[in-house]
Amino acid sequence: MELNNHSDDATQQEVSRPFHLGLWLAIGVACAVGGMLPWVITGMRLPLQNLWATQSLPDEMPYVLLPFNQYKIFLLASIMILGSTTAGLLARGLHDRIGRWGLPALVAGILIVQVGAVVQTTLVVSRGLQERPEATFYLSMLVIGSVLVIALGLTIFWLLVKAPTAGVVIAAALAAVFTTPWLAALLAPMGFPTNPVIDQLLGYVRFVPAVLIGMAIAWGGVRTVGRVFAAITALGLLWLSPALMTSVSSAAGTRALVRFPAELLDYGYSVLVLSATTPSLVVPPLLLAILIATVGIIAQRLVSNSTPTVNP
Repeated sequence: MELNNHSDDATQQEVSRPFHLGLWLAIGVACAVGGMLPWVITGMRLPLQNLWATQSLPDEMPYVLLPFNQYKIFLLASIMILGSTTAGLLARGLHDRIGRWGLPALVAGILIVQVGAVVQTTLVVSRGLQERPEATFYLSMLVIGSVLVIALGLTIFWLLVKAPTAGVVIAAALAAVFTTPWLAALLAPMGFPTNPVIDQLLGYVRFVPAVLIGMAIAWGGVRTVGRVFAAITALGLLWLSPALMTSVSSAAGTRALVRFPAELLDYGYSVLVLSATTPSLVVPPLLLAILIATVGIIAQRLVSNSTPTVNP
C-alpha cells in the first residue's frame, strides 16, 4: 500500500512538473505567429499607400510583418490580439505546468514577435513614405495604434490567466469581437479572388463573436453579481464593437475630411450611431448570443442537478 502511495505521488509530480522556460518562450512565439496567419498567407506585401514616395504596383511593394494601412487597422489589431488570446487560453489550461517563470517567458515570446514586427514594419514604411508632415503623422498614428493593440492583447492575456470567472468572460468577449476581421481576412485574403462559396461564408462571419460570447457567458454562468455584470458587459461589447469598428474604418478611409478633424469626428459619430441602432445589424447577433448562453446555463444546471452526491 505504501509503495502504491509513493508511486501515485511520483506520477502526480510528473504530471504537474512545469514545462521548461524555453518551451514556454517557444509557445509564446508560436501563438503570436499563429495569430498573424491571415496576413502571412497574403504574401505579406505592404498594402498600397496613399503617401508612398513612388508609383508602385501591389507586387512591387516591400515585404512587411504587419499590414500598416488605414484600411487594414482592424486586421492589424486582430492578428496581434488573437495571438495573445491563444497564449492566454493555453496558459490558463496548463496552469499546473507554468511554474514560477513560465508566464514571463510566455509573455516574452509574444513580445519578441509583436514588438519585432512593429519595429520592422515601421522601418520599412518610413523609408518609402513621402517626406511630408502628413506622412509622419500617418506613420506615427499606426505605430501608436500598434502599441495600444499590443497592450490590449496583453491585458486580455492577463485576464484569461489570472482573473476570476467574471474577468475571463469579459476578456473572452473582448477577444471574440476581433474574430470577425481575422476570419474575414483568412477566408478572403487580400489580393486573392473570391467565389460564391467564400462570399456566402463571409456573410456568416459576423455571427462568430455571438457564438463565442454566448459560450463564454454559459461557461461563466450568472450565479453571482460579478458574473451577471460580466455577461451584460459581454453583450454590450457584442452590440457596440462592430458599430465602433465600422465607424473607425469609415472615418479612417475618408481622405477628404482628413484636414477637417471636427467634421471627421462628426462623420465617424454619425456612422457609429447608425450602425449601433440598425436592428438588422444589431438584433440577430445579440439574440444568438443570448440563446446560446441560456441553453448552456440550463444544460449545466440540469447536469449538475442530475449528478449524484457521494457521501464521504
